[in-house]
Amino acid sequence: MANFKIESLVADILNDLPATRSDDYILYREVCNRICPQAGALSLSTALERHKSLGMPSWETVSRCRRKIQERNPDLRDPATAKVRAEEEQQYKEYARGA
Repeated sequence: MANFKIESLVADILNDLPATRSDDYILYREVCNRICPQAGALSLSTALERHKSLGMPSWETVSRCRRKIQERNPDLRDPATAKVRAEEEQQYKEYARGA
């Protein structure tokens, strides 16, 4: 599935389900369930082993799409989660600088 289709799907889910704005696990579950409804009936191990054959996108793709969408649409961010993520980003920057 092309990334622009994933991005559109992620945007729809972020609009429909506010819980996905603050939890990438819930977001990924919803993306996978909409792409491959039978994935929910599989064990996690089986779903992960078969993710390519089931047409499920990578975790990183979904996460990148969420960040891109939330950057363009701040109303789709969870304020508390956005604050925590910004603080963690600052900590990583300081770590990278050797502070």
